[in-house]
Amino acid sequence: MEKDIVSQWSVERDPEKANAKIFAAKPSKTLKVWTESYQWANERCVILHKTEERSVKTYHISPAGAAPVSPKTVEDVQTKRSLKSWTSFDDYKEAARAFWTVKVIGDAWEDSVCSCPVFQKQFICKHSLGMAIRLKYIRAPDEAKTVPIGRKRKRGRPSKARPALILR
Repeated sequence: MEKDIVSQWSVERDPEKANAKIFAAKPSKTLKVWTESYQWANERCVILHKTEERSVKTYHISPAGAAPVSPKTVEDVQTKRSLKSWTSFDDYKEAARAFWTVKVIGDAWEDSVCSCPVFQKQFICKHSLGMAIRLKYIRAPDEAKTVPIGRKRKRGRPSKARPALILR
């Protein structure tokens, strides 16, 4: 029975079939995520850089509204994580939310990983995409740049820009 399910699954997703069921291997980048990433990349925030290996770069970022992350904070939290020395759940929660860790693997920015809750759920967040923008691996689309920094995008389809030199 289990073998039938596996064979049926693979037949339905055969890309050469006319009615193939296509699935995504990587998360899609919506305009909202692009806008948030572009705005985050242009903010001034403290980012601690640490290279673990030749190809893996680790960045520690403080969450919005929190105090800037310091090397001592990173060391203390990582020591507690490795020893699992939390005395209460509140201590664990505080250590887990002290800073976000973004790991960029070589030039493959699409495989970057973040420890923020948004990334844990959607596999893409403003920090991972924003670090790729900051490191100049990618450029944000022009539609993401139309919203002034610090504001959210309005509901609905964005209006097209009018031609600059035509007076009406």
